[in-house]
Amino acid sequence: MRDDISVEDGMLLLGSRVILPESVRGNIFQQIHEGHFGIEKYKLRAKSCVYWPNIYKEIETLINSCTVCQKYQNSQQKEPMIPSEIPLRPWQTVSADLFYTQQSWFLIVVNYYSKFPFVRKLHNLTARAVVNETKMLFAENGIPKTLQSDSGTQFTSAEFQQLARQYGFEIVKSSPHYPRGHGFVERQVQTVKKTILKCRETGEDLAFLIGHIAAHFYALTDTTKETYDNLVRNLKSSLCPAVKQEKIFAQFEQRTLPPGEDLFVFL
Repeated sequence: MRDDISVEDGMLLLGSRVILPESVRGNIFQQIHEGHFGIEKYKLRAKSCVYWPNIYKEIETLINSCTVCQKYQNSQQKEPMIPSEIPLRPWQTVSADLFYTQQSWFLIVVNYYSKFPFVRKLHNLTARAVVNETKMLFAENGIPKTLQSDSGTQFTSAEFQQLARQYGFEIVKSSPHYPRGHGFVERQVQTVKKTILKCRETGEDLAFLIGHIAAHFYALTDTTKETYDNLVRNLKSSLCPAVKQEKIFAQFEQRTLPPGEDLFVFL
């Protein structure tokens, strides 16, 4: 920076920017701040013409103390996205949301590991209805470690919090008024909506589609390269992750049954 300082026509310059003394900075501040364009535009204006030590910190202080700028700033400032960790097994992390289409409300729960969506039609929007459908999904597929959702009243209700404590999973909420933070499930919602609209138009059985939508959506996922049946089998075995399936089968004696002997199978 020292090498860029020069004097021209009695003015001290840093490159092409004028280095201002403290006595005139206040007036320049007001001129640059005209229009209340926000902190980034303010910094760009200053960067193009003037300089003094700690100028950017003083700009931030001024903007934060400006009542007009604070009144009309965005409710949620843009922040860099923090990528989610890839789950190590199926159904370890799921994301849930509600959506409305064709005069009906639906609950969608998406498995982060396989990207499979599970969709259930809701008869009403009460927390009890969402809890009941969530219980049925967990009974069919197992209990996740983490459930991600927005801050909708159904997911923040006392009943849903009680479900989390009872089943032992953690609820992670996305930032309010910041849909990008819930973008994974939002993309799935758009895809499911289009599928439902197409089903309506072609006259296909919507109830059957919703009940089997996960199996129909992806025959093979891009991330895991595993079929849906393999994922389900892995999921069932992951309910007891500390015990290897091979060790369980090794405990049983293998023998050939004689013809006519009854065989009982427990599923």
